[in-house]
Amino acid sequence: MAGYQWIFLLYHIGDLCIFYFMKKLFLLSIFFVLGTGLLFAQATPVENLYEYHLQNGLTLFVAENHNAPLVYIEIAIRGGTIAEEPETAGLFHMYEHMMFKSNSLYKSAQDIQNAMDRLGVSTFNGTTSSECVNYFFTVPAAKIRDGLEFWNAAIRTPTIDPDEFETEKAVVVSELEGSLSNPVYWMNCQVSQDFFPEKPWCILGGGSVTSVLNSSVDQLRAIQAKYYVPDNAALFVGGDVEPDQVCALVEEVFGDWQSKADPWINDTPFAEKPFEGTKYYVVPYESFTDQLAEVLVYYRGADSSFDRQGALAGDMIQSLCANPGSAYMQTLVSEFPIPDPTYAALAASSARKTGLFNPLAIFFAPGADFPEMAKAYADRSQELVHQTARNCTEEELQAAMQLYWINSCYQEETAQSLLAALRANWITADSDYYYNYLANLSQISSEEMVEYCNRYVTDECREVIVVVNPAVYEAYKAEYDAAGFVEITSESGDIAR
Repeated sequence: MAGYQWIFLLYHIGDLCIFYFMKKLFLLSIFFVLGTGLLFAQATPVENLYEYHLQNGLTLFVAENHNAPLVYIEIAIRGGTIAEEPETAGLFHMYEHMMFKSNSLYKSAQDIQNAMDRLGVSTFNGTTSSECVNYFFTVPAAKIRDGLEFWNAAIRTPTIDPDEFETEKAVVVSELEGSLSNPVYWMNCQVSQDFFPEKPWCILGGGSVTSVLNSSVDQLRAIQAKYYVPDNAALFVGGDVEPDQVCALVEEVFGDWQSKADPWINDTPFAEKPFEGTKYYVVPYESFTDQLAEVLVYYRGADSSFDRQGALAGDMIQSLCANPGSAYMQTLVSEFPIPDPTYAALAASSARKTGLFNPLAIFFAPGADFPEMAKAYADRSQELVHQTARNCTEEELQAAMQLYWINSCYQEETAQSLLAALRANWITADSDYYYNYLANLSQISSEEMVEYCNRYVTDECREVIVVVNPAVYEAYKAEYDAAGFVEITSESGDIAR
């Protein structure tokens, strides 16, 4: 007899009023009695956010927000291009496509579309990136169970019909070939090859044309068996819900998903310094006016899964430098033909294995001296990042923390934005990284930022890339050649062919 039935019978013997009162308390408590054992919510420091761990390894996050009678449902898998091999590059993307063709619950793509229409889904999406695959939509609160059953069938039991599989290859290849016509995509290919030679396609979400064309249903099933498992998945549900009731529903719908080993249990990081020195590149790009050019500087950054303190230090440096009034921004604008601080930026990407640190700026009137100016900007921005780490004041640190706190408040305004931010952190590290982010960030010291700079922001392993109008490049090609800049062409995109 199930646990909840036993409790019902026990209290039914007594006073029904007492039973009603006790049942209400029971439903509002932090645990459920579920047949085979106890399933309870883990306390989180975020108001109205609850975390559960099902016995099969699936993690559930529930955000309670009764502002509208809607429920956001997302399921995420740790995977993507960092999990692919040369012969399977692009198959996580293919899996995404095949999920919406047919499954054990819906026998055709039209059935899937009809089901979403019945659910009242206005928009839905699935994304495949370097480190994550996720699928999501919003449904009326009254249809939460139907929404859970929809994603359960889509992610766990896609039919992967061989004929449909062959047809869908053409769709995915078309998407890839569309990207291959874009010089910016070639640039991303070059960055990926240089910084992640172990898996040179790994920051490109689509994979390669050859791998997709040569792929088989068996390969897709192998990826499914290894990565689409509850131990490697998290479910995010938020909106007009009662958290414990959501947990009970999820246990009913997803509870028979068979547990398997975490595929990342023995994971190791990519090389920290995959090449030596500075590489200089130029990208002729027709979308740029001849009056402007962009300089991007890339460094290998900290990975959240392997250097959490470093990742936090990089985030703090980013915030300190990105402030338009910072010494970093004001100095660059005063020394280079950068129109104003809004034309410059600095990004410290949060990533599980593909961390990068990236200053960049837009310049006026690129002429014959621009190749040397780009080099000077790379050196000066690097020097200023180090100065910022060494010389930041307590006032500046507090101002940076205030911005992070404000951003956190915005994130928590809606269940969807809260869960999206949580999912991003769960992918790159874990839920604790999100829960304790502000507290841990506030403890980052100048010494830790200096250590980050000495470890990552150096010319020992750096790329400098100029993006410029093709006519300007042709006019000053001799100067770019003399300065050691190598043109990025479509050949850099060969990893995606």
